[in-house]
Amino acid sequence: MNAEDSMRRNWWIIALIFVQWVIGYFDKTAISVLAVPIAKAFHFTPTQMGAVLSGFFLGFAAMTPIGGYLADRFGPRLVLGTVMSLWSIFTGMTGLAWSLSSLVVFRALFGLAEGSFPAASSAAVAHLVPREQRGRAKALLTSGASLGTAIGSIAVAAVASRWGWQSPFVLFGALGVVNTLLFLLISRSMRRASDTASSTVVGEGRWSIVLRSPLAWVLAATQFGVGFFAWGLFQWMPTYWIQVKGLSLSSASLITAASTMLAFFAMIGTGMVSDKINGKEGKFVFVLLLVTIAATSLTWYVSQVTWGIVFFSIAQIALSSCAPLLAIVVLKRMKTSLAGTATGMTNFGQQLAGVIAPTVMGFAIETTGGPYGMVFTLVMAVLALAACASLMIDRVAPEGIRAGAQHKEA
Repeated sequence: MNAEDSMRRNWWIIALIFVQWVIGYFDKTAISVLAVPIAKAFHFTPTQMGAVLSGFFLGFAAMTPIGGYLADRFGPRLVLGTVMSLWSIFTGMTGLAWSLSSLVVFRALFGLAEGSFPAASSAAVAHLVPREQRGRAKALLTSGASLGTAIGSIAVAAVASRWGWQSPFVLFGALGVVNTLLFLLISRSMRRASDTASSTVVGEGRWSIVLRSPLAWVLAATQFGVGFFAWGLFQWMPTYWIQVKGLSLSSASLITAASTMLAFFAMIGTGMVSDKINGKEGKFVFVLLLVTIAATSLTWYVSQVTWGIVFFSIAQIALSSCAPLLAIVVLKRMKTSLAGTATGMTNFGQQLAGVIAPTVMGFAIETTGGPYGMVFTLVMAVLALAACASLMIDRVAPEGIRAGAQHKEA
């Protein structure tokens, strides 16, 4: 196979990983969009529903740093194929839940299975795509979150209204199995990650290198703020539109779809730009987080629903644009054989926020009677701390580069 055919095959593999990312966000969208009917079906309090939303992240956060190491150690194809298969199965099982405990357990198992996916996908990008194209490749993958949310919001409402809240989970699980089989078929020739360079790093200890990197810790702190909005506030917004603003389930779904579709294009654009900038990613993230804070404040402040939707869309677009930038910093500045471990370490911050935020927000809503003021204030405070951390990304980069790339790139 010549170089051109090999690169074409590699981009097909990236495309299938992107499709799986989209399918994964179908499920994440389903659990938030259907929070109201699920809570009614099981008679959950806001705190209990928050526990369901957090259940996914209990497993996801636990597996995120481990999965990145496994992808570097055993190769991204093996890890991706395994976790894609398992999470598709557990997605389908969500529709079979019969109680609070069973629902939390199924969501935790789903999160445990999917936890390795983002880090393993970064390892795949590092092995399949030249360094000068990694920005757009990783942005394409992370944009699957927005596209999956946009399409999933509409699909979930349509399917659930006809066949019940359980049906979207069964459908999305089946789609995941089909895509996983296609991925395993096309990716058979993927090179295993245990080359000479990675063996050198093993002797030194992947985790030792990553944990000594200030850059990894700063990225993890920034990701915590991103996750607090993405997995906390965003998870509760469909309920906010329905219960506080009086919108229908279908209207709330359309709002989610419209804003996340705009975020999808923003993430693609950010990825294209990121390949042309070096050493300034932290400054871009800082500005985007400030925009997010301002737009989040206005979402709560305005009384008209239309303006609330506009400002929340701006907040979501700005925050979503941070995701590829933070992921690309790792791929640009860390060694290829450390891409999975480093991504797992930095993503852990975001997933830890996913464990904490939904339940804390559910408790705040229940305690205050549901006006959401405390929730918006808490999100803005955490985002402010993340913005402060982002200012350090470019400043600690030289030390981070030496920590992660002290060997010549393979």
